Amino acid sequence: MKIKKTTHQTVYDYSTPMEGAEPRLHYVPRGCFQQIHRQPWKHGVIIAHRRAGKTFSSIAECVKRTWNAPPLPSGLPQQVLFTSPQLDQAMANTLPLFTTIASEFIADISKQDSVITLKNNARIIYCGARSIEKVRGLYLTGWLSDEVQKPIEDAYTDIIYPALVDTDGWSLRIGTARSDDDYLLYNTWKQLKAEHEGDPEWLFMKVGIHDSNIYTEEKLKAIKEGFFSNARKTLAQIQQGWNCEYEADFSFIDEGKPNMSAMFYEPLLDIFNGGRIDDTDETNANTPRPNTAVFDIAA
Repeated sequence: MKIKKTTHQTVYDYSTPMEGAEPRLHYVPRGCFQQIHRQPWKHGVIIAHRRAGKTFSSIAECVKRTWNAPPLPSGLPQQVLFTSPQLDQAMANTLPLFTTIASEFIADISKQDSVITLKNNARIIYCGARSIEKVRGLYLTGWLSDEVQKPIEDAYTDIIYPALVDTDGWSLRIGTARSDDDYLLYNTWKQLKAEHEGDPEWLFMKVGIHDSNIYTEEKLKAIKEGFFSNARKTLAQIQQGWNCEYEADFSFIDEGKPNMSAMFYEPLLDIFNGGRIDDTDETNANTPRPNTAVFDIAA
């Protein structure tokens, strides 16, 4: 794996071969997610706004770790658990990401068994919230949880964590502010951060829309126009869904038809403005912008 110098920021160039490997990951990380690949974390929790690219980056890191790690002392290959609320939805949405990013690493995909097998015999096992019990008794060298839900978190202490401890495995929780279950992710993020902040083995990230810098002014305008339904809901959506701020107080907002000043008062305007997006650029998502890394995928 090489470091690629750009005119903007230093990025990890995963289009080059990884150490000791012929295959290449077809992926270049967005600037806001470089920390996933740079920091040698063992456990991580990431909250990101919708369409930020968290799943793309997490899958790339999952494949990288699973490929580069040696077999266990027993000779067993690496075995990673990928959990998601709905198994069918996860298979439909993320299998194309795996095949796009890691096609050169994949030996077989069994949709019947919900397993991806890499060419080094490592396995990535899919599991939904309703079928988490099937993991009981398996050994695990890693766990990637996409959109945390209560049944999966309940199974963590009893099923997932013991399996990871046995192999000194890694874990990564990722999610988007979208539903009541995301408060579980936020509360988990807050609790674990309080317990492990400063520990180099732990990674904690919140990626709001002002952190990712991936939207042009034209797209931000479309996002803003989509919020004209209810003032209280709108402010909550902006702060929680797009800026990953969960504890904002909206009790002062009067019910009724919203207006522009009620919905986009300062400092909320900074989420969308403040010179963060160069509107002189073309509205192509792949156009490099100030203070962002070059990327070649739209997550």
